[in-house]
Amino acid sequence: MMYAFYRGKRVLPNWLPEDKITEDKRVKVAWGQLKEWYKAGDILFSHKKEIEKEIYLKLRDLFSIKVDLVFYDLTSTYFALREPTGELKRHGHSRDERKRCVQVVVGIVMVDGFPIASHVFKGNTQDKATLRKVVDDVANRFGIRQVIFIADRGMVSEENIKFLESLGCRYILGHPRRRSKKTERYFEKLKDTWQRIDDNTRFQETFTDDGKRVFVVESKERKEYEEAMRAKAMERCEKALEKISSQVASGRLKKASKIAARVEKIMQKTKGYRYFSYHIPQDGKFEFFVDEEKLLKEKQIEGTYILLTNDPKIPAYDAISAYKNLSEVEDFFRELKDNLGIRPNYHRTDERIKAHIFISHLALLLLCILKRTLKKKNINLSPQDAIGATETIGIACLNIKGEKCRIVSRGGKDARRVISLLR
Repeated sequence: MMYAFYRGKRVLPNWLPEDKITEDKRVKVAWGQLKEWYKAGDILFSHKKEIEKEIYLKLRDLFSIKVDLVFYDLTSTYFALREPTGELKRHGHSRDERKRCVQVVVGIVMVDGFPIASHVFKGNTQDKATLRKVVDDVANRFGIRQVIFIADRGMVSEENIKFLESLGCRYILGHPRRRSKKTERYFEKLKDTWQRIDDNTRFQETFTDDGKRVFVVESKERKEYEEAMRAKAMERCEKALEKISSQVASGRLKKASKIAARVEKIMQKTKGYRYFSYHIPQDGKFEFFVDEEKLLKEKQIEGTYILLTNDPKIPAYDAISAYKNLSEVEDFFRELKDNLGIRPNYHRTDERIKAHIFISHLALLLLCILKRTLKKKNINLSPQDAIGATETIGIACLNIKGEKCRIVSRGGKDARRVISLLR
């Protein structure tokens, strides 16, 4: 019989026949069964909009969720091929470091810790180009209007800001730190008047030319991390440039155009253009040096991030805390990719790709509900640990004098606690 493999990674119950499980704990599925699953996914996806709205309404009632902040972020997921096909699969900015593989861009909208909607875009879609569709959807389908919309710096553009304001929408947006004249002006306005949020975080408030509030936030932990990363990057770049310098000095590399091409490749790869400059006075010569002006600018922004808001009343602490919660979306992306098998994606048609991602979104929603319920019941376990604990529950099928019966073991202590408290 012809078999295919289901891509999920969940360890299976120990009563499943051994010939149905592969070495890496995946399920062997007859091709006919797999096609039925795909058809079920197609039917499910055909009702995606209604399902998401109904789930949102249920969540709002069951968990009394606060609909005052809407979080939105994007990731990408790649395919096990390199040629663009269909409408969605394209080469683009890969967040998985798989530049040669085609991908799609996935957006998640979250409210109070729950993913209420997912969106799939072409793999070469820019982050900021997705915002209008998502905000319209949140307002029209879910009726969420009087909220603060929170998104990362990839969403910032003059067009998006004007669009949000045209809807009367308040926002807290991350602002790019580099390659921005506005950012340079914000840092020039800073004084030695930092206000503390906690032992590791401090901020200053300034304003844009048209009166919007800007928070320049500095994190001690982030600063230490970025300083260490800069030191490593400078060391890598310097070694590579010294190698080129020795090649030029020995006569193995002579033409100015070839020297420049190699240097630029290194500068891009190591981000060395942030710290070093060079010149090639003539063929057969090459000089590089630490650019103190560039280095000073880098040191100035290390450990910082910038927030832009049009809300005149929100306290700085609340705005910064809300933006920090955007990292929760990134945690959910890791969950989608590492535990829910969203990548690599093997589907060929655009509709199947969207259906696969929608099912992964629903699985993520279940994990979020489990997380919230465990916390409410004071069970100090992560959703993954809770699921892992229940795997100690075993089922044995016995044949006693021709009669088949099934025996279920009680499982370990944590398994019994989870089952009891979650009922």
